[in-house]
Amino acid sequence: MTGKQWLRNSISIWSFPKTRSDKSYSHPAVFPEALVSQLIGCFLSGTGKTVLDPFMGTGTTLAVACKHGHCAVGFELYETYIDIAAERLTGFPDHVIYGTDATQVVDFVKPLTIDMVITSPPYWNILNRRRTADNGATRPYGNNVDDIGNTESYESFLKAFADVMNGVYRVMKHGAFCVVNVMDIRLKNHLYTLHVDTMTELKEIGFKLDDIVIWDRRSDYNNLRPLGYPSTFRINRVHEYLLIFQK
Repeated sequence: MTGKQWLRNSISIWSFPKTRSDKSYSHPAVFPEALVSQLIGCFLSGTGKTVLDPFMGTGTTLAVACKHGHCAVGFELYETYIDIAAERLTGFPDHVIYGTDATQVVDFVKPLTIDMVITSPPYWNILNRRRTADNGATRPYGNNVDDIGNTESYESFLKAFADVMNGVYRVMKHGAFCVVNVMDIRLKNHLYTLHVDTMTELKEIGFKLDDIVIWDRRSDYNNLRPLGYPSTFRINRVHEYLLIFQK
């Protein structure tokens, strides 16, 4: 990075309007390529390193890692998304995709071999519900019983997520960074502070919280409504968290 890029990237609020290419992938929660590229530029030097995404989706993390000259490993349950990722990775031989849930990461990845993790896990079962801010339609990933995004109770979801991240921790090299994208959730009168609970779970595993970036997603929300009007004031939640951990 140049000094100018270093300064720009050090600002704690990032914004990445999704490109036409980002929106073209049939996935309910696509990660912008520019966001992944910036994370790799900030936290992974050189080339030939190995980047892991245990919740791969359509393969944005893998595709960007390969474009930066790195190797990439992904785990994904749904064949539809695996096919999209495989197409995106055409021409990049240094990648591997496992069509299984990421609780099995230690069965496929050797300990202490991963240089960086970038992932956006399910935000509990939020995609099975209409988006409150703009009344967006439900956008579930699928109905696989191993999908932690279909977990009914919040506590069970956190445990399942921690099980995945425990394996992720074991395959990471010492000093490697792990970036987890999460969003807090409101269901009626209860606010679930997923970013706080994620930090708690990962610190119990052994991760050290290095920093937090706010991802400003206002440009992705259309037709915002005055939530709770006129009786109960509610916040339109249009930001997410990039939680930056280090092993």
